[in-house]
Amino acid sequence: MNVKKKEKEIRPESILYDIIQHHPALRRKISKLFGKKCLSCPSSKKETIAYTAFIKGYDPDVVVRELNQILLEKAKGR
Repeated sequence: MNVKKKEKEIRPESILYDIIQHHPALRRKISKLFGKKCLSCPSSKKETIAYTAFIKGYDPDVVVRELNQILLEKAKGR
């Protein structure tokens, strides 16, 4: 995946809070997938994308792919 160097690729073990803080462009997608409360939930500081996706009933690999696709499109200026 060729995401801009300053924007790290999202991985299943990425912490939800870190993603929200470092990639504001993903807030809308995360909110849509996991609910608005996940954006400010204290647990987001400890939970990985894989764990949160699994708990919410999503395939973690699909969620990671979708988040990285958004970053890739942003990097390309779309």
